Amino acid sequence: MLHEPVPRDRAEERAFPILLVGIAMVAMLLGGRHAPRQPPGAWAAWTVLVFGGLPLASAVLLDGWRQLAARVWGLLGLAAILLPVGAALAVPGVMPAFKANPAWLVAIAVAGAGLSGIGAWQGGVDLSRWGFGFGDWRWWAPRTALLWLGTLLLVALWVWLDPAMRAYYPSDDAAKTSASALALYCGALTLYMVGWEAFWRGYLLFGMARSIGPLQAALFQALPFYLVHRGKPETEMIASFVGGILLCLFCWRGRSLWPAVLLHAFLNAAVQVAGFLA
Repeated sequence: MLHEPVPRDRAEERAFPILLVGIAMVAMLLGGRHAPRQPPGAWAAWTVLVFGGLPLASAVLLDGWRQLAARVWGLLGLAAILLPVGAALAVPGVMPAFKANPAWLVAIAVAGAGLSGIGAWQGGVDLSRWGFGFGDWRWWAPRTALLWLGTLLLVALWVWLDPAMRAYYPSDDAAKTSASALALYCGALTLYMVGWEAFWRGYLLFGMARSIGPLQAALFQALPFYLVHRGKPETEMIASFVGGILLCLFCWRGRSLWPAVLLHAFLNAAVQVAGFLA
């Protein structure tokens, strides 16, 4: 049974951005420094688990804490994510097992998301407020398709003009010489982007916008998003700062994080393929 969400009092409203940022820092720590780098499937699945599952469970708890059902199911979803992550980091043999079979990480992420979804449904938590819904898809879907066409032209020109881009991409060693490895790597990148954008253009953007406004929220996430691109070609780092802000505003207008998933996944695949063909 769907319940009406219980309004937060002033103390809860003040604590909301602090808790949101604190959870975001935990996700960045677990998803950055501790993420498995190889194989690409494990790296992508870990990102979905930490950057996708953790914010989803946290969103249910932040909005539904005063509803018993949301609290119970949200905590179960959070535990379903954090316990395997903790085991992977602390128990010998668990991380190698996940690397050998990344499907387990995906299954854990799906289980955590399912439990969190039950909590959202039972506790009256509207996940579209966090960008997880399809929003105004009639607005963003055709514009996303047009941006795909522009992306192809931009990437072709970018890789052609920048030797650093040609040297760096494909960013997976096996994908540099094998078309089949390239296809698998692009698939892993697409999975990766589901978790990545659930965090940046979902949880952080829509969550912070409720406290400081959408433009300020877009600017708030721009610097850390820029910093996580360290080590990549300089032109890409600059583009990540500007592009991150524009992508936030696009998603805010579309009321959904899914255009960011589609655009970012397409951009990454296009760059990998262009580097392979160059």
